[in-house]
Amino acid sequence: MVTSKGVRLRLPSKHMEEVHREIIREQPFYGESVFTLVELMVVLTLAAVVLVVGIPTFRDVIDRTSLATATNMLLGSMNAARSEAVTRQVPVVICASSDGGTCSGNDDWSSGWIIFSDPDTNDPPVVGDDSELLRVVGSPGTRVVLGGTHAYVRYYANGSAEAL
Repeated sequence: MVTSKGVRLRLPSKHMEEVHREIIREQPFYGESVFTLVELMVVLTLAAVVLVVGIPTFRDVIDRTSLATATNMLLGSMNAARSEAVTRQVPVVICASSDGGTCSGNDDWSSGWIIFSDPDTNDPPVVGDDSELLRVVGSPGTRVVLGGTHAYVRYYANGSAEAL
């Protein structure tokens, strides 16, 4: 006698095996593969190891990328200043600037820089009435500190440069 869902069935013994198989097939996850707790713990442990090893490496990649970006920004600005000096046939200055309008006068380039024409070649260079502000570049990033030994670079009409 087999009981299924409150119904009592009396089946011959040869059909008992078929009914048993049918009841098993109705069970959840029959024929599907499932994870055991041990397998799940192994996978979670491996994922944790990969994260612990991978996150510091990823931080190094981000730091190197930030440094390369800041370097390329400054180099691109210097090339632009040289190009403007040659094109305009007037001296052009690139200098560190914290406010985007005047030269800061120090060698900390991490706050940004400006490029301006400098026809009167003042020393130190000053954005004045006869000069034109050509470009303002903001800070390249919070994780990068740019510094050097010069606060200004002046490019002349022939493409030569002078660090001030």
